[in-house]
Amino acid sequence: MGRSIETIWKKRFLDSDSLVAPKLNDLYNQKSKTIIDKFKRMMKVNIYVIMVFAFLNLGLYDAIGTPYTGVFILFLFMGVCWISIKQGRTMKNIDASLSSYDYVKSFNSWLEMAI
Repeated sequence: MGRSIETIWKKRFLDSDSLVAPKLNDLYNQKSKTIIDKFKRMMKVNIYVIMVFAFLNLGLYDAIGTPYTGVFILFLFMGVCWISIKQGRTMKNIDASLSSYDYVKSFNSWLEMAI
């Protein structure tokens, strides 16, 4: 019973070298990249959901008896998807090697331009 919890704690607190906090791998910059990567993934998911909804909407309007309205709304949604895909391609120009603040600022300027 020489290795009880109390003796291990006492030995660790007496040894000053053992109280070094673990290093984090640049957590501040990683957080910004994680948030923006999540935004990019959600943008792709939203585009796919809009496309699926556009075709379901076409079927719904055809079942109601107004297929021309369904085709018009389909073209509107496909136009929105096309513009979003074009805007997503320009998002790849954002440099991820910048500092976290600069990365978020460049993403914010891209987002304002896109909106």
